[in-house]
Amino acid sequence: LWLVTSTMIWFASASMPPQERADLDQDVARLTIACTFFLLPCIFPVLGYMVYQQQSWAARKRMSAMAVDVRKVCLHVAERDADAFVEFVLSLSERDFYYLTQAKHVLAQEMLLVRSRRGYSVNELSTSSTLPEAKA
Repeated sequence: LWLVTSTMIWFASASMPPQERADLDQDVARLTIACTFFLLPCIFPVLGYMVYQQQSWAARKRMSAMAVDVRKVCLHVAERDADAFVEFVLSLSERDFYYLTQAKHVLAQEMLLVRSRRGYSVNELSTSSTLPEAKA
């Protein structure tokens, strides 16, 4: 919001007389310094809150429950026949299809050990990018 407001003020000031523009620039500079001064002390509490949200006992319990749900969904997907699954995937919106393929990349890289995305993995990955065939 601050960036948008500053940009709008900057372009609106192009038609202003030089003295008014200088005053406006000085006001914006003072406001920027004041916001920086008052927002800097907020960094550590915000970072602490973010870490707590990821590392607390309640967050870990919630993540464990979500992991169980993901496994259940994967099992239900595996039970479908290939044609029904392809039909389902083709009916997805573009955004849902994107999220599904991103999830596929994560699972392929971390569970099947096939490099399928950029980035690091804690596992030793195969040099092949071909997914192994599923067991019948």
